[in-house]
Amino acid sequence: MQPFIVLKIGGSLLTLPDLAERLRSVWNRWPQHAILIVVGGGAAADVVRDWDQTFQLGQDASHWLAIESLDLSASLIQLLLPELRLVRSLSQMQAAHASGHKALLCVKCFMKWLETQPNPLPHHWHVTSDSIAAAVAAHWNAADLILLKSRDLPPGRPDEFGAALTAEEAVDGYFWRAADGLKQMGWINLRAETSDAMQRQVLRGTSMNSVPDMNSIPERR
Repeated sequence: MQPFIVLKIGGSLLTLPDLAERLRSVWNRWPQHAILIVVGGGAAADVVRDWDQTFQLGQDASHWLAIESLDLSASLIQLLLPELRLVRSLSQMQAAHASGHKALLCVKCFMKWLETQPNPLPHHWHVTSDSIAAAVAAHWNAADLILLKSRDLPPGRPDEFGAALTAEEAVDGYFWRAADGLKQMGWINLRAETSDAMQRQVLRGTSMNSVPDMNSIPERR
């Protein structure tokens, strides 16, 4: 299978005026590899949180409304980057790459599929788009998961600052469980002042200057 990278766009980046140009500069670093984009909810997801607090919607209802907000954000990204192809499955992602396109995930489609699998993600506010992107990478055996955020990682080793990222809500509360088993994870501050400063920082694994052959990565069961 063609190696691919999951790029997760943080919702805080949806107010970045040159977001499209910055995204292209990132994915162009891996021209021979398939790219799958997962978009966070941003302000749209915050509206759902407010509705849940106001109307006491409950975990299941608010969960699926929040999933809808992610697809609304994805619609914005598709308008900004019309070369993207919306995909609903792993096979569609592979077909998009074969035709020369980067792929944009229909999150609701993935989540509906995940509900049919053993151990789907729980329905609560500790599970947001970070955990969903990790689940995509894990279930579809991605070579790398890269979180695109609005800040740098703190200094130190990942095993030292992981808990701090959760406490600071830089990643959601379920992220590390959803990412269990992933061997490569990175982090890029997409709001860095220059393109040179938008370097992939190591969240887990290696610097990943190149993506390994998928045949060298054991299947995750």
